[in-house]
Order: sequence, then C-alpha cells, then structure tokens
Amino acid sequence: MTKIFTHLIDNAIKFTKEGSIEIGYEKKQSLHQFSVIDTGKGISKDALAVIFKIFMQADLSTSRGHEGSGLGL
Repeated sequence: MTKIFTHLIDNAIKFTKEGSIEIGYEKKQSLHQFSVIDTGKGISKDALAVIFKIFMQADLSTSRGHEGSGLGL
C-alpha cells in the first residue's frame, strides 16, 4: 500500500511543473481509498486504453523527458 501511494505522489510531482497537487486518503471499513489531483499535463484520450496494462506507459517514445517502469497506475 505504501508503494502504491508513493508511486501516485511521485507521478504527480514528476508531471506537475507548475500548479498544485492535492493528496487524499480515506479508510472506509476494510477499503483504503487514495486520491491524487494535480494540474499536470494529464493523459491523452488515446493513452487511456493502455495505462492500466502492466508495463505500459502513455508515452512510449524514446525522446520522452522521464523514465519509469509502467507500474505507477
């Protein structure tokens, strides 16, 4: 659970050059609900189909300005 929260926060910081980041957590019975809202660049509609697949990233180009394993979401 800590690793998931850390990835969410790291991604918000990585992709928010200016603006704000809001982090939330709520425990509902046995469920843990996390939320991260940021003013970063967002995710294109085309990328939404792949971002929840393991080892996939929204930007697969070799010229992207960041690294990652594709496990953040």
